[in-house]
Amino acid sequence: MTFRKIPRELSLQAITALSWLGLFICQRVQAGFIDPKQTVCIDGGSGCAKLLHNPKFILLGLHPHEWGALFFAALILLCLLQFLRVSELIARILSLALDGAAFLGIIAAMASGYAQYKLIHQICPLCFSLDCLLILIAVVTLFRDSRKSVGPLSHSPQQSMMLCNLFGFAMMALLVLTVRTADRKTYLPQIATVNGEPIYQEELDEEAAPETYTQNLSIYEAEKPILQRLIGERLLENAAKKEKKSVSEYLASKKIPHDGSAASLEMKHNLIEQLRSSAKVKSFLTSPTPPLLAKIPEDGILVGNPSAPIQIVCFSDFECPYCRKLIPVLEAFQKKYPDDVSIIYCQFPLAIHPLALPAAKAAFCAERQGRYEEFHRILYSEGNLTSESLQNAAIKCHLDMTAFNACMNSPEMESKVDRAIQDAKKLGLHGTPHLYFNGKLLTISADIKEFEKFRERILRDRE
Repeated sequence: MTFRKIPRELSLQAITALSWLGLFICQRVQAGFIDPKQTVCIDGGSGCAKLLHNPKFILLGLHPHEWGALFFAALILLCLLQFLRVSELIARILSLALDGAAFLGIIAAMASGYAQYKLIHQICPLCFSLDCLLILIAVVTLFRDSRKSVGPLSHSPQQSMMLCNLFGFAMMALLVLTVRTADRKTYLPQIATVNGEPIYQEELDEEAAPETYTQNLSIYEAEKPILQRLIGERLLENAAKKEKKSVSEYLASKKIPHDGSAASLEMKHNLIEQLRSSAKVKSFLTSPTPPLLAKIPEDGILVGNPSAPIQIVCFSDFECPYCRKLIPVLEAFQKKYPDDVSIIYCQFPLAIHPLALPAAKAAFCAERQGRYEEFHRILYSEGNLTSESLQNAAIKCHLDMTAFNACMNSPEMESKVDRAIQDAKKLGLHGTPHLYFNGKLLTISADIKEFEKFRERILRDRE
C-alpha cells in the first residue's frame, strides 16, 4: 500500500502549527512545576513533580519540559529556514535535520510513555498530548514530499508561514486563557461516586488538609535537616574528589580535626557553607502549605478594630503553659498597633487540662457582661489556675457575681464551649496555641519582634 505524499509547504505549515501547540503544553508543565495548581495534570501536578525532581530525568541541567520547549522551537526554526532560497546542499541538510528531529520525537514519545507507566503509574493528559503531537509531527515529516523544491509558488510561502505563526500565537494565547478559566476538577481523579455523582481527590485533599498539615509539617521538619546533611556530605565528596583525596584527607588538609568536638563541627559547617556558596545547589523539598481559615468560628470574641487590615484568630487554652507565654506578647502587639491589628479569641480547652473547660465558660460569661478582655488578662497573669482563680478574677473585674455564677451553670454555656471545641477540631487542631494571620495558619515564637515582621510583610503585600 502506498501513502499519498503530503505537499511540502503544507507539511511545513502543519509542523509549525503543531510545534506551537507543543510549546503551549510545555508552558503548562512549567507552570505546574512552579505551582501544581496552575497545571491541568490528572493528579494536580504530583506526577510531574515525581518526574521533574528525579535526577534521572535531568540532562545537562535542563528538565524534560525545558528540552521539549527547545525541541519545538527548533522545529519551528527548521520549517522557516526551509523556505529560504539556499543551495541544494544546505536544503538537503535542513531536510535531513527535520527527519532527524522527527526520529527524536518518536524516541521522546516512547520515553515519556515508559516514564508515565513506570514512575507515576497513570496517564497524564499533558504528557499524553505531547506524545500524540510528537507522533503526528513525525508522520507529517516522514511522509512529506521532500524531493520537491520550494521554487516559485503561486503564493508567497513566507506569507503563509507568517500567517501560520500568527495563528500559532493566537491559539497559544487562547489555550492559556481557556486553561486558566476552566474547571480543573475535569482533569482530577475521582475518589468515590454517589449515584454516579463524583467526589474528586481535590475535595478530599481540601477537607483533610487541616488533619494532614500537621503530619506533613512533622515529616518536612524531620526531612529538612537530613537533606541538609546529605547536601553537605555531597559537597565535601565533590570537593575532595577534585583534589583526588578522601573526605577525611580533605578535611585534614583544611586543618579540621576529626574528633567530633563542637569546634570541629562548627569548622566543618563553615566549610560546607563556603562550598555551597560557589556550587549550584537546588532543593526541591518544600514546606507544606498551611490550611486556610475559611470561616471564623461564631463564638470567637473580637478585641480591637473590626476593620483592621491584620486580623489574628487565636485558639487558646487558659491552662496551657505555652499560651501563658504567647498571649501577653500578642496583647502587647495589638495594643501597640490598635489601628492595624485586631484579635479574635477562640476558646479551645484541652481535655488534658481539668480547669481549662470551666475557665472557657467563665470567659464567655465575662464576655456576656462586657468584661472579657480584662477577665482574660487577669486569668493569664495567674501563676497556676485554680477554681478560686475564676471567682477572684470575676470579682476583680467587678462582675455581677449572681449573674456570673448562674451563667457558669447554664446549659447554654455548656453547649457553647462544646461548639467551640468542635470548631477547633474541624480545623484539625490538637493543641494550643494556634494563630491564623488573615486566615493563614502560622507558627510564631513569643517575641514581639517576630509579630512586627509579620505586620510589615502583610502591610507591604497590601500596597
